[in-house]
Amino acid sequence: MIERINTQVTVSVDKATKKAADALEKVTNRLVGDPDNAVDRGVNIRLNAQYSENYLQARNAQDSISYHQTRDGYLGSITDMTLRLRDLSVQMGNPILNDSDKSILQQEANMIMQDIDSMSEQAEFNTHKLISDVNTSSLGLKGLDIGADGAIAIIDNALQQVNSKRAETGATMTTLEARIDNLAIHNENLSAAIEARSGSFLEDVVEMTESLNKALIAVKAADMILDLSKDKVSSLLDMK
Repeated sequence: MIERINTQVTVSVDKATKKAADALEKVTNRLVGDPDNAVDRGVNIRLNAQYSENYLQARNAQDSISYHQTRDGYLGSITDMTLRLRDLSVQMGNPILNDSDKSILQQEANMIMQDIDSMSEQAEFNTHKLISDVNTSSLGLKGLDIGADGAIAIIDNALQQVNSKRAETGATMTTLEARIDNLAIHNENLSAAIEARSGSFLEDVVEMTESLNKALIAVKAADMILDLSKDKVSSLLDMK
């Protein structure tokens, strides 16, 4: 009889211990990644990878906007200088000017054209040339005699070219801004999905931890019963 009591109590302790071990294994697997849940892990990895990629693409787009904003600023300066050339060309038509006056106007025009070429050569953004495609040669202004017939028409054509490039730059920035907005919306949705999956993960861990605590309490209780049983057995033996 005594042996049967000991056996029954020992079996109860073993069962409680196994239940606690199983609960611990479940918690551990959920924390480090259940090998039977590879699909969930794959989804989580892809969601986080897509979120990171969208963020980097948005940052690239913002850097590109900064590049084009700087380019547009330089193109604006080229426009201002070309407009000044036009004013000088119009002034050259003043009938009261003498040769000395016209020479002064041409000298200023020559300086402006030199400045346009210098800006075209030197303007950079992180070592990238900004307006190398815009200079007196490409604009048809190189060596221009602002007092010659057709000079104003040549300058107007140059202005048209610069305005066209500014329009292209503006359109590019608008496209990039729209891309950033779309990526931001996409990442908001991804963030919500990731958060939802994380919430489910935490709920699972809490639930499994509660089961583990209950199992550990059962083990402790079984151990106490085993100790009590041993005491009773010893008392019975003493009575004999």
